Amino acid sequence: MGKQKVEVYKGRNNGCLWMILLPIFGLCFIVVACMGAITAALAGGIISDCDVQTANFSDALEGAESARVEVLTGIAEINITPLSDSNNLFEADITYCGEVDFVAGGDDVRTIRLEQINTDGNIFGNLNFFDVGDDDPLIWNIRLAEGVPIDLNLESGIENADLDLADLTLAGLNSETGVGDAVINLPEPVESYDVDLNTGVGNITINLPEGAAVRVEADLGIGEIDGGGLTQISGNDEGPGSSNSVWESDDYADADVRITISINGGVGDITIR
Repeated sequence: MGKQKVEVYKGRNNGCLWMILLPIFGLCFIVVACMGAITAALAGGIISDCDVQTANFSDALEGAESARVEVLTGIAEINITPLSDSNNLFEADITYCGEVDFVAGGDDVRTIRLEQINTDGNIFGNLNFFDVGDDDPLIWNIRLAEGVPIDLNLESGIENADLDLADLTLAGLNSETGVGDAVINLPEPVESYDVDLNTGVGNITINLPEGAAVRVEADLGIGEIDGGGLTQISGNDEGPGSSNSVWESDDYADADVRITISINGGVGDITIR
């Protein structure tokens, strides 16, 4: 009887292990296959350079007391920096393929949306990500006014993101990326705000404001987590199954103003500084 129990127990462990590993292997296979297919198409000339265009957009400050800003790049590198010496709330200089749509409206509460709505069939020929056909890279440079609480929503398919938000007044940040690395400089909170990051494949580096009360909740498929000066409360910090990891600053529980960061990632490392 004892021997039978041991054999059944081992079988269940192996089954659980495969249930965990199979989705991870599947995700890696899909990513590698897609990247290989697109890279081969670029090198073979099946996908060529698209017709790159340039455009500039802006929206005047004009008494705006808060704003919701949405930037949906499709496939483009995105850089966000603060505005200086300007009467505008929003400015953008972009290179793109196909068509984009820009909408701005509202008085005290402003809504701004810049979106890639259509691309031509050769857009992949201009990806910096693959280091192929990057004579005319697609880059969206966005500048936002300081001192106005901004709820920021970002979406991109492939490419990197550099978000220098340290001098902004952030009301919230939601970012969804498919493939690409992200560097995010967060501002000192005037009021508590949430940061939600969702990424498929890519590393995330988050630079925190000094002395801020911070909580980070991370769920990864494959990757390692470096919590910096934060204290790990629960979960794993590396390898497959780096899920449900919680990190906090020492003063988070008693702080009146907080930053709460939620990260949901597929493949990639997280570094918190």
